[in-house]
Amino acid sequence: MIINRVKEFIEFKGITISDFENTINIGNGVLNEAINSRTEINSKWLVVISANYPELNFNWLITGNDSMLNLENDYVVDLKGVKNENILDYILINSDSFREETKIDAVVTILSNFQQQRELKKMYAKIESYEKLLEQKLKNE
Repeated sequence: MIINRVKEFIEFKGITISDFENTINIGNGVLNEAINSRTEINSKWLVVISANYPELNFNWLITGNDSMLNLENDYVVDLKGVKNENILDYILINSDSFREETKIDAVVTILSNFQQQRELKKMYAKIESYEKLLEQKLKNE
């Protein structure tokens, strides 16, 4: 549903639903009500959303196909309000589409390695806890 993708975009931007409503000039709580009742949004809102969020890929918004952001436009997307974690998640989730650009491919590789390092740290922590448990068990016997 379009309304679900609007909500996903709002979360990606790291803004409140109220802020989004203010930007597209609809009444406070109207969009929130549409999200909660899973009602599709008014088509005239799409025009206003398009004007205010040029980074949003409308093919994705309408159909769910492609990526959330327009990656082909030559404008700078303001990511100041977007949580760093969301940016990293987006890059990791869409890493295959980023691999075509050499610079971005290098960043994706670094981020993927970073993700692997995080997973390894978790595994090492588990191993350490199991070793301690085993030591305690051996002492008690």
